[in-house]
Amino acid sequence: MDLEKQFICHRCKRYTNGVLCIGRWQCRYHPGEEEFVTINGKDICRFSCCHQRVRDLKYNDLAVLMGQQEHCVRRPKGCTPCDCGDDFAPVHVHELTEFIRDIDHTKWKGFDTKTMILHRTKKSFTEARGGTQRA
Repeated sequence: MDLEKQFICHRCKRYTNGVLCIGRWQCRYHPGEEEFVTINGKDICRFSCCHQRVRDLKYNDLAVLMGQQEHCVRRPKGCTPCDCGDDFAPVHVHELTEFIRDIDHTKWKGFDTKTMILHRTKKSFTEARGGTQRA
């Protein structure tokens, strides 16, 4: 686990590293898949986890014919708190021993004191405790 490597989170655009963000759940994501449904005769795309609609691509036929690029609208904010980055695997506290002096563990939100495991998403933490995720 390389917690000292700097990166830009692709969801929140925050410049951070693992030491600064692990266990804090400062970002958000959608744990569900995109699904297409028909509501009142209209096809829409939404997330299966919270039913929030996925924003459409801004597209103008005439503008594209004249050489303009399509504009991608920023994706909607996620419904579930998580750490920045793509690594959502739970971490045992013993794996963090070399970084423990640099990590502010008082801000951990998903630490299970019984198993000594730090969960990287609220969904993982809730499921580990036998609950269900609520959007």
